[in-house]
Amino acid sequence: MNDLEQHVAYGFPKYSVLYTIFMLIALLASTTAAWTLYKYTKLVSSCVCYAMLSFFMWKLVYTFLRIVTLASMIHEFLQESSTWMSLDVNHDVGGFRFIGHEADIAEKKLDPPPYFVMIPLFIGDTALFSAGYWMLVLVVELLRLVVRPFYHHPIHDSLIYVLTALPYAAIGWVLALHPASVITFLADIPNEILALSNMLFFAAPIALAFVLVANQQCMLSWCMVSDDVIQQIQANEAPTDFPVFVNTDIESSSALWGALGSVMHDAQDIHDNLLRTLLVPHHGYEITTAGDAFQLAFHNIADAVAYCLDVQEQLLQQEWPPAFVDCHMPGSATI
Repeated sequence: MNDLEQHVAYGFPKYSVLYTIFMLIALLASTTAAWTLYKYTKLVSSCVCYAMLSFFMWKLVYTFLRIVTLASMIHEFLQESSTWMSLDVNHDVGGFRFIGHEADIAEKKLDPPPYFVMIPLFIGDTALFSAGYWMLVLVVELLRLVVRPFYHHPIHDSLIYVLTALPYAAIGWVLALHPASVITFLADIPNEILALSNMLFFAAPIALAFVLVANQQCMLSWCMVSDDVIQQIQANEAPTDFPVFVNTDIESSSALWGALGSVMHDAQDIHDNLLRTLLVPHHGYEITTAGDAFQLAFHNIADAVAYCLDVQEQLLQQEWPPAFVDCHMPGSATI
């Protein structure tokens, strides 16, 4: 980048916005993976699961604080003026990697970066180091599982981390060798390569979340249909081969309606809700209702009998209206 381009007012920070989008996706992936592992029942007894949880927790902290830093930079770009950062393509492509590496700071033309930028940047670096240490623990534990039949590719998981981090670390190492002329040295690095190395590194939590957690069918558990919903869908499917029919009726329901009136509304609601709720776990299908009578169908005799027994037991445990219980009419007595 020549001197003439440096004095041209820089426009929309497209690279910083692109980095922020990648970071937001990485934050979502890290949060989902960490929460899924946190709910895992073998978290305490499995060192691998605990190491993965710690890794994604630190990645969560890292990505969140990097988003905060990028937001501060984007704010400066959109204001088209800054007291602590040069608004040029180098700082847009380089992102937070070049905060504080300002030639104008040494010349007293720019102020040092404020604390609300440096503190998240420092804590984010600490979180990045911690995630790297936990990745080392994770790789060691995964290598111990190579001989076990349920895990065959621990090297592939570590390769994702290495391949996404290597370009980022290589460019960072080169820049660290020239701390006094970081911005000048950028002229030898194409913007596309610098941006690609950043995006690959930012996308590492996304790939690792899918590889480390999704292969255990945990990462996508939030996207899968729950067992309750599957049972409900199956219960709504009418049996077609040799169905078993069940008919229900309330004893002396006409007399109960005539004597109790509005109390029977509450009692029948309890009755109807219970019968419909228990259809789901027993794979039953409601054909129709006639007043307080139900006509039901089941796929086999075992489901039908289990449903009838379950209904009888649950009816005895319901909280019926006191007036309904105290009337002691046929059909309302507890046996």
